[in-house]
Amino acid sequence: HDDQVRRELLRLVDDKRAEITLWGESALFGSDARFERVRHRLSAAARAYKSRALRATGQTVADPAVEEFLGAALWYPPDGADLVPVARR
Repeated sequence: HDDQVRRELLRLVDDKRAEITLWGESALFGSDARFERVRHRLSAAARAYKSRALRATGQTVADPAVEEFLGAALWYPPDGADLVPVARR
């Protein structure tokens, strides 16, 4: 199923019909040049909610002010996008 999902998502990206955001690491898309690391700055409310939800499941995470994802976007608006590219090292 992974190959079928990957082919369909890449077709949507290539046809410029979809923006794809993936949480976590992805062996299927991590090395694909159409995807780049992007980050999202969480609001104070989102940080509080996430912290409480993680504690409820027995997990702990230091204040997650910023989260990183893999994304394939049609474009990132220069005036304050939700997801912004991570500087390459």
